Amino acid sequence: STREISVRIYANILRQLYNASYLNLDYSNTLLEYLSQTEFTSGIMAGVPKGITVAHKFGEATMTNADGAAELRVLHDCGIVYRPEKPYIVCIMTEGKDFNQLTNVIKRIAEASYKL
Repeated sequence: STREISVRIYANILRQLYNASYLNLDYSNTLLEYLSQTEFTSGIMAGVPKGITVAHKFGEATMTNADGAAELRVLHDCGIVYRPEKPYIVCIMTEGKDFNQLTNVIKRIAEASYKL
């Protein structure tokens, strides 16, 4: 069986890293640096201006039917957007059949979040 992690849990993990409230400051900063080097740029990264650092974790999965055809896709992207003067956490979890639509939804939500 699989164990799902909720948006709240992801956000809390990122908050603890940002505040160095679970690991010490050096370890927290090291992990956030690694997360800021994620090469997936089609989600949150696509929705924020170029040059804005995002420390994020994404995940994707495809569920197939008995014939092996894709039946359902999930795409999640959760991260800290280092907007100048006002960093924030955004977590977006999607599911559907079309991966391009899922990335577009995440991008649009990230754009709207950045403008708040």
